[in-house]
Amino acid sequence: IIQQRKGKVNLHLDASEPVVCGDEEHLYNLINNLLDNAIKYSPGSPEITVSTGNNGCGIIMMVEDRGTGMSKSVQNKIFDRFYRKPSGNVHNVKGFGLGLNYVQAIVNAHRGNITVHSESGRGSRFDVFIPFNPDNGK
Repeated sequence: IIQQRKGKVNLHLDASEPVVCGDEEHLYNLINNLLDNAIKYSPGSPEITVSTGNNGCGIIMMVEDRGTGMSKSVQNKIFDRFYRKPSGNVHNVKGFGLGLNYVQAIVNAHRGNITVHSESGRGSRFDVFIPFNPDNGK
C-alpha cells in the first residue's frame, strides 16, 4: 500500500539487543497494526519512521507518521475498544476501532507499555516498550 501511494518508510534500527521473549504472532500483529494506522491516517504520500533502541531492560520501538495527528481528547480514548477517531462525514479510513485496543492488550500481556505523542495536523508517534523477559516480574 505504501508503494502504491508513493510513500516511504525510514528505518532507524538501533537496538543492539533486538530480541525479546514473547508471542511472535502477536508482536508481529502489534507492529503491523501501528504501521497500518500510520499509513491509513497519512494523506497523500505517507512518510513513516520506525526506530528501535534499548534501555537496558528491553526494547523500545517508535512508529512515527506525519499524518492527520489527533487532539488530546482523542488521544485519551484511542485505546478504548471500538473507539474511532471522528472524521466527520469522511469515511475513507476503514476499521472497527479494535486495533489499538488489541495493540495495548499485547503490550500489557508482555508487561510493557505504550504511549502516544500527537498533535492535530502534524502527525503521531507511538512509543512501545517490551521487556526482554516479561516473566522477570513474577
